[in-house]
Amino acid sequence: MNFRASQDTKTQVITAIVILALFAAAYLPTWLGSDDATHPFVIMGIPLINLAIIVAAYYFSVRGYYIDKEELIIGRPFSEVKILRSDIVKVELLSEDPLKNAMRLMGSSGMFGYYGSFSNPILKNFTMYGTQTQNYVLIMTLSGKKIIVTPDEAEEFVRALK
Repeated sequence: MNFRASQDTKTQVITAIVILALFAAAYLPTWLGSDDATHPFVIMGIPLINLAIIVAAYYFSVRGYYIDKEELIIGRPFSEVKILRSDIVKVELLSEDPLKNAMRLMGSSGMFGYYGSFSNPILKNFTMYGTQTQNYVLIMTLSGKKIIVTPDEAEEFVRALK
C-alpha cells in the first residue's frame, strides 16, 4: 500500500524562505559592493556550498511511505529506508507533538520536511521521517528504536502496519 507524505504549509514556507535566504546570502557581498565581491570563493564557492546544502536537504527528504508484506519502505528521492515488519513491535498514533520541546541532534526541522535524529523529554531519542507537523505515527522496533513518520492518512497507515 502506498501512503502520501504531503508537505504542510509551514514546511513549504520554511523551505522557500531558507532557499531564498541561501541564494541571497551567496550574492550579498556583490550587492553590497564589497571589495571581496570579485574573489573566486565569493563568486563560485559560496553559491556552490549553498546549492550543496539544498541538494543534501532534498536528498534526505521524504516522498512517501510504502507497506508491503515484509517491509515498511520510507521513500526518499535517491534512497529508501527499509524497516522489516517483523522487527516492528508497536505502532500508534501520537496525540502530542513530538517536536514540542525537542532538540534536533542532526537533520532538518522544516526544509523539505522534518527528518533526522531528535530528542525530547518524553520519547528521549527518536528518528523522524516526516513532511508535516501533524499525523504523527510512532513505530517502535525490537531493538528499541523509535521512528516517527507523518503519512497523510495516519489512521489507515497504522491499520495497514498492524
